Amino acid sequence: MTPTQTPDSSVRQSITAIAYAVAIVVAVAVPIAHFLALYKFEQGALTTLTRAKAQNQSEQHINRNPALWRFEEHRLQQAVRLNSSESPADLRYAIRDLDGSPLSLGAESPPAWPVMVEVAPLHDSGQVVGYFQTERSLRDVLLATLMTALGSVLLAMAIAVALKTLPLRALRLSQERLAHMAHHDVLTGLPNRSLLNDRLDQAIRHCRRSAGSVTIVFLDLDNFKSINDSLGHKAGDQLLRTMAARMIECVRTTDTVARLGGDEFVIVLFDQPAATENITSAMQRLQAAISEPLQLEGHSIQVTASIGIAAFPGDGDTGPLLLMHADAAMYAAKAAGRDNFQCFTADLKVKANERLAMQEALLKASTKNQFFLVYQPQVDLESRQVFAVEALIRWMHPERGLVSPADFIPIAEASGLIVQIGDWVLRTACQQNRRWQDEGMPPINVSVNVSARQFKDEAFVDRVAGALRDSGLDPQYLELELTESLIMQDINQAIATMHRLDAMGVKLSIDDFGTGYSSLSALKHFPVTRLKIDQSFVREVTDDENDKSIIRAVIAMGHGLNLMVIAEGVETREQLDFLRENQCDEVQGYLFSKPIQAAEIPKMLAQHQKESHFNFSAQLGSTVVRLERKAS
Repeated sequence: MTPTQTPDSSVRQSITAIAYAVAIVVAVAVPIAHFLALYKFEQGALTTLTRAKAQNQSEQHINRNPALWRFEEHRLQQAVRLNSSESPADLRYAIRDLDGSPLSLGAESPPAWPVMVEVAPLHDSGQVVGYFQTERSLRDVLLATLMTALGSVLLAMAIAVALKTLPLRALRLSQERLAHMAHHDVLTGLPNRSLLNDRLDQAIRHCRRSAGSVTIVFLDLDNFKSINDSLGHKAGDQLLRTMAARMIECVRTTDTVARLGGDEFVIVLFDQPAATENITSAMQRLQAAISEPLQLEGHSIQVTASIGIAAFPGDGDTGPLLLMHADAAMYAAKAAGRDNFQCFTADLKVKANERLAMQEALLKASTKNQFFLVYQPQVDLESRQVFAVEALIRWMHPERGLVSPADFIPIAEASGLIVQIGDWVLRTACQQNRRWQDEGMPPINVSVNVSARQFKDEAFVDRVAGALRDSGLDPQYLELELTESLIMQDINQAIATMHRLDAMGVKLSIDDFGTGYSSLSALKHFPVTRLKIDQSFVREVTDDENDKSIIRAVIAMGHGLNLMVIAEGVETREQLDFLRENQCDEVQGYLFSKPIQAAEIPKMLAQHQKESHFNFSAQLGSTVVRLERKAS
């Protein structure tokens, strides 16, 4: 229901029927109740009066002359008339014989109709010898009831109007409020995705008729999450409200500014001139408004935005397609360094189609067992033994062949499929490690990478526990690798989750250390066992003095915190020698082994056990470690 719609006819009819029913009950019940109350009162008063008169007549006339009282017509008539003269005009008294015939009447004609009659017996020595009768007109009672009925009708009409109008109005307001909530963002008051799609469709239909154009602006605030995390959600909400207000000021009343969620906004520019200079001018005004500094929690903050642009009809002929293309242009703006805008191009269209196709293929891959794991050994430099393997996912596409993780992991992250895929990796790695142990292989650790989406999920710890429980693997043989940037997104939440995992006995390591700018003061609170030096520092370590300094600092810091330090991406003898000289504890890389199939791991470990003295011979590209006996 849109805000202009009214309650449907069935609801209206029901409310009207109830209102009229209540009104009729009031109009009928009130005068009836009033009449019954008055009648009962008058009847009680008349009964009391009649009995008193009867007792008086019995004492004054009958008891004085029991045998002849009936025949004293003059005295009886005089007594009746005397009583009548002392009472209201609407009363008439009468004395009647046992058979009901009148012995005397207070007046010739009865009171005005309708008449209430009350009779009380006359006694002589305890015997009923006649009756004293009182008649009274109910005209005044009926007139009072009639006036009450008129008032009741007016009251009933007022009640009917109130019961009909107020609920319908309240229902209408409630429906309008619900409709507004269903079509608008609660935080900013902007149209949400549902209303955006409706307005975008209307704009496209209008432009098809008038040969006009529609411009879609997809806007994402740069580094909003860091502001939200550092200053708090309250400041983040205020920032979003301020940005929404600034965007509205930059567009016309015929345009639409909508919030899709998070820090993503969409602007629909209706009948925007398609000339490049017009688009550029509009975007520059928008960027200037957004980047104007604002005060949040006592801090002066300046925000920028990455903006993608797509236009109808050149970049798409449907709302969803235009939004997808504007989104792709926005990602291109982010890749270009943020704080800029990019228009959708044919190259972006190809990439967007490839991205969509990849996402669809990933969804099928997760259900058709197209993923498999390989394992890369990790070697202890002191004992020269393989102490762990890192589980790495691979995708064998039925048509494309082996797809690089660098191509599909980012898409899995963006689409949310990484949670499902990550759970599969975790369970499969635990099951494989347990299977190796059951086959008699000496226990080793299996290391599994954890994505940001997985780690932030409230059920992540429970899923880890479930994977261990279902596989039967002892928690001490599972190690989870968390990236430095992942932990820094929400330090408090990360520390709490890490402590829960540590309490289970699961080992934790920080992967890609040195690339995430983590707080060293926070590092001491992380319950981790090792730091993993990113391969970007190892790659040029023999030639780059900065990389040498960084690696030395990481090793020293790790040892200072009683942590093991492992270097990944070790490919040459020179790199290995440098790491040995600087007391790096563990290494991993092509110098020792590429990632290999699960079936080759027991063979490799058996080879190690046979050789008591060895050195590593580097043969890049080999799939197993080749060991040579060291000369005596």
